[in-house]
Parts: sequence; C-alpha cells; structure tokens
Amino acid sequence: MEALKLIPQLFYDLISRIIPGFVALFLLPFAIGIRLGDLPALVFAGSPTLQNSVFVLGATGFVLAYLLGHIAALLADLYEHEIASRLMPQFVGALKHAVSPKSGYPPHIKDFLSDEIHCGNHPARDTDDKTVQKFLFIFYDWLRVHKPDVGERCAKIRAEYRMHAGIAVVMLAAIITHLMVSLSTRRPNVPLLLLSLLFSVLFTWAHGRTRRMFEWSVINQYCVAKTTAHRDSVEANDPIELKGTDFFNIGRTQIGLYCSC
Repeated sequence: MEALKLIPQLFYDLISRIIPGFVALFLLPFAIGIRLGDLPALVFAGSPTLQNSVFVLGATGFVLAYLLGHIAALLADLYEHEIASRLMPQFVGALKHAVSPKSGYPPHIKDFLSDEIHCGNHPARDTDDKTVQKFLFIFYDWLRVHKPDVGERCAKIRAEYRMHAGIAVVMLAAIITHLMVSLSTRRPNVPLLLLSLLFSVLFTWAHGRTRRMFEWSVINQYCVAKTTAHRDSVEANDPIELKGTDFFNIGRTQIGLYCSC
C-alpha cells in the first residue's frame, strides 16, 4: 500500500514534465532542421549496436524528455507569472474574488473563507493578492495531507495546467530557435512558425482555464472538507441534528491554518 502513494507523484511528473519534454524532443530538432531519425546517429555516433537497440533508444528518449521537461518547467514557471497571468488576469486570484462583495458565494461561505485567510487585523479583502494566493496553496496542501483522495484530484488538475504552460513555452522556443537558424539559410518554414504560434496561444489559453479550474476546485473542496470535519467533531462531542447547509454556519470559530503576515 505504501508503494501506491508514489503513483500521484509519478503521474505528476508524467503529465507536467515528461509530456512537454517529449514535445520538445520531437519539435526542436525539426525547428533546427534535423530529422528525428538522424538523432540516434548523432547521439550514438560510431556505435551501430546502440543505434539499433529499441531498449537503448527508448530509455534515452525517456531520459532526454524528462530533462527537457524540467527545463521547460523552469521556463513555464516564469511564463506563468510574468506573461500568462498578466495576459489573462481573469484566470487567477479566485480566492481573492471568493471573499469579495461581488462573489457569488453565500455570505456564510464568504465569512468562513475570510476567517481562514485573515491576517491579523486586516480583513481578507484588504490583504494583498500575493498573500491571499499563498493561502490557496495552504488549502491545497491541507487537502493533500488530510484528504488524500481529494488532494490527488487537485494535484492532477495542477499537473495539467503546468503541462499546458510547458507546451506553450516549448512552442515559443521552437519559433525562436527556427528564426535564429533561418537567419543563415533565409528560408524560414512559414507553416512551422504559424502552427507553433497557434498552438502556443491555444495552450496558453488552456493553461489559464485549467488553472482557474484548479483554484476553484481547491477552494470548494477545502470548504466542504473543513466544515464537514468540524461538523463531525461537534456531533461526536454533542450529537445534534444538522439540516441543510447548517454545517457552514457552525459558529465563526477559527478552525483553519493561519499564517502571521
């Protein structure tokens, strides 16, 4: 059973790193002007046995994809914070919006979230965006520790939006690489440039939408998990009948994880 705990981490690597790495492994040589079939001869020059070994080629491709995926993840992190979040601000900051007056949540849920992310004497709505965003990941880690099945679903969504950002970065890298190579040949592959740009835009859009899904999933499931846990605790000590959504209104007790801000 302990070995099964590794599966979410393996899937996270597969989705967020290895898949963008394989995209880079196939696309970047094409952008440079190298055929994919010529790569084994370049990597294993002078060793026909290794060039013709399916196991060696598969293992080498997997390792290269994993390494390229890590490089893409570093660039994707910068891309997310400096470019995508500014181009699509509506897809980030769900927790800040959830406690705002314009939020569609009922007042008792907004009060619960405000209590969870209050910072000293500052109301949640007056707290800066970066601090509120940190609480989102506190909620996320709380779910992974206390509700592993829920946390794994959130982790999968997070891996997906990281994958989308990684592929978008790889597409942009292919455009830049091909343009640099084309300076010497002066024969750019226009379809390659246009398709790479199109897919970069589409995956950036997919990144934003999936990130918004991740943030709302964490918020909603944290509310349900935390208030249900508190309800169960109350029922265990003083059994009472709870009806409807009353479990959201069990006092304004500070039952969350707090940070000194």
